[in-house]
Amino acid sequence: MQDGGEYNSDVTAAAATTATAVAVKTVVVVVVVVVVVVVVVVVVVVVIVVVVVVIVVVAAAAACLVVAVAAKAV
Repeated sequence: MQDGGEYNSDVTAAAATTATAVAVKTVVVVVVVVVVVVVVVVVVVVVIVVVVVVIVVVAAAAACLVVAVAAKAV
């Protein structure tokens, strides 16, 4: 007959293993969330930069057009 000591140690080991697995899953989820957030932020920044560049190019083209029209008028 067992006195239950081995069973208790098995239960404790299983609980520790489960806790470790949960901790690892939590860390993995946190890392994935952080990576996704960083990627989204980078994409948003790139989109903003592209929009600003397009605005600057359009403004420069408009300025050149205005200068050309003004030069012809004179």
